Amino acid sequence: MEINKIMKNLSTDNSNSNKSLYHGKLITTIFILVYLFIDFLRLFEIIPLVIGNSLYVLLGSIAIVLSTVINGIRNQIPMFIFMFFYTFFGAIGIVLNGNMNIQELLWPFAFMGITLLFLNFGLPNKVLKYIFYFVCIFFITIIVISGGVDNLNMVSSRNTISIIVLFYFSLYAISNYTNNIKITIYPILLGLIVTIMAIGRSGIFTFSILMVLFLLFRFDGEKYKIRNPLKLTVILVVAGIILLVSYNFLEVYFAQTISNFENRGLDSVRDILWQDYINKTLTSAKYLFFGTPIGGTYLLDTFNNNLHNSLLMLHAKYGLLMFVIIVILIINTMVYSMKTKNIVFFILLIALLFRMQFDYTNFNAQLDIILFYLIFATFIKRNIPYKGTTL
Repeated sequence: MEINKIMKNLSTDNSNSNKSLYHGKLITTIFILVYLFIDFLRLFEIIPLVIGNSLYVLLGSIAIVLSTVINGIRNQIPMFIFMFFYTFFGAIGIVLNGNMNIQELLWPFAFMGITLLFLNFGLPNKVLKYIFYFVCIFFITIIVISGGVDNLNMVSSRNTISIIVLFYFSLYAISNYTNNIKITIYPILLGLIVTIMAIGRSGIFTFSILMVLFLLFRFDGEKYKIRNPLKLTVILVVAGIILLVSYNFLEVYFAQTISNFENRGLDSVRDILWQDYINKTLTSAKYLFFGTPIGGTYLLDTFNNNLHNSLLMLHAKYGLLMFVIIVILIINTMVYSMKTKNIVFFILLIALLFRMQFDYTNFNAQLDIILFYLIFATFIKRNIPYKGTTL
């Protein structure tokens, strides 16, 4: 597997390797903890949104500088080239479609900067394990204390909770894969419980997809196989018991989710919103090639900052060419992952693609870190000397 050779080729000098391992895991640990801290301060409006966004950009910019200084600029060239064109087409969007603002030109430095750091220094497995469980338990606790997710005072909608849980689970799963550690079904089950309590339908479906795929396959680092039917039965029974116990303790929150599905089903105003945007796009070659100004119908005026679909937002802000480039990169990553039998990356990409269809989760949002990690892990031809580290 070419990607595994790229990501797992260690230094032959044990002394220098151990020192690099320590420095690498220390760097990524510090950045992950600081990012988590900013994430929560921003989410619960403890700090103003503009300050939170500025801290994201500052953290990502420091990550870019560190990656370049420590590992050299040559290793960063693929990401730098992409960032240049991404920012360039964003600047065009500011002039031609009005969906972008100048502040958004800085977002690549935030999210792609963190991606670059992870690609350079790897991901510490134990730290991410503890962070994922902390995030899940934290959300369960505050939802219970507040009497329901709708009582939380957050800067954005309740759907953000499932996005955050997916983000930290994805980092945890990638760290398991790159550190050759078994990925179990139980973290996904915990994530599913959190998304049920958060009510959002797209989050529940995303973790349900992850549950099904990780039930079908057993992952032990880079190795995978279809689960033994007997072992699968045992896991299903244990998972069922955990869900039943959770339901008994958290019945009122499960009931809210069930009621939401009964009242709304799978219907959503998003379908009409998306159709309005597509219909307007097809009225003008300028809109098609350079992005369509969001407005002109009741729903487009109402949701002028969020089409609740990341790919449509990508087109709206960056135009057709950047849209096509990113779609090609995503398809290439999926094909490459299947070709090299990197099923973990493939499954995570499927989950991201599903989730981004129903909310603005990517292209200047948090899940960019995961998406561009998966994409550029197959392009950056370098050693990741910090593979195999745990904290």
